[in-house]
This record gives sequence, C-alpha cells and structure tokens, in this order.
Amino acid sequence: MGWISAAHGLKGELYLRLHSEYADWLESGVELYLTPKNQIDRMAFCVDLAKSHKEGWRLSLNGVRTREQSEALKGAKVEIDSGLLVSEPGETLYLAELEGFELKSNEGEILGRVVGAGFNGAQDLLRVQPDNQGAEVLVPFVEDFIVEVDFSGKKIVMNLPDGLFEGEDA
Repeated sequence: MGWISAAHGLKGELYLRLHSEYADWLESGVELYLTPKNQIDRMAFCVDLAKSHKEGWRLSLNGVRTREQSEALKGAKVEIDSGLLVSEPGETLYLAELEGFELKSNEGEILGRVVGAGFNGAQDLLRVQPDNQGAEVLVPFVEDFIVEVDFSGKKIVMNLPDGLFEGEDA
C-alpha cells in the first residue's frame, strides 16, 4: 500500500506515502500492518489520526508516542487488510480488485493478466503479465482507454495505443 517515509514532529507522528492516489479507507480506527526495514515480522497498529499532508498522510498510531519510536519505523512497508479495498457499485474501484483479471484488446485479443497495480504520479497503472510470459507491461488505466470492466467474468477490455505490447517477448 505504501511506506513510512519519515518521522514527523516530536510526539511520534509519521509521514505515510502511498502507491495510490486515493486513500478514502484511511481513517481513525483502521488497522495498518508495518514491516520495518530489514525485518520479516510485521506489526499491527491502529490509526488514531490521519490527515492529508503534502504528498502523503500525517499519521498518529496507537502505541507510537515518541520521536524515537517513529524514527525506528522510517522506511517500513505499510499494508492493510484487503477487505478495505472493495468498492461498491457506482464507486471508484480499487486497482487491487483487478488483480487476476484477464486483459483483452478491443478486438478480443488476450493481452495478459493483471498481476498488480501502481501509480506514476500522473495516472493509475496496471501491471500486466503477457500470456507469452514476456516482460511485464505497465498499462495506463485511464478512462479514455477503458472499454469494459467485467467483474463477473474477471476481464478488462481496453482500447490501447498501438505498440504498447510490442517487443514483449524480448
């Protein structure tokens, strides 16, 4: 979901950066899972306060009250329960919901499977593994390209620019 980029202030607040532009799930009471750098075990923390701040979020977590505690979490990977990333009909969907979906061209050609998602600062991206096991392709998931998202059939149909999947078996 994101990472802790810095400690903020003297009372244990943290600065959270996300891989996504949206965080409507981030609120008081939500449980976050942090895996500090160079560690395997993750730790659960409940969010006391979350406020949008610059290009991320300022967080206060239950149990983190000092600058030293927040400094120790700098660089930690942040995860959430996937149940928080389920959209209702008519809502903006979460890209994580599309993992495993088949990607097809507007002409019906199977391009690959969605293996993840990201955000490049300008647009959402789908990470697609071509069926021929070529190199992963980053596909802009923008309204102009989307023809259909079929949740029951677990497929996405897109009208993509020519050349996006060229050279995928290099």
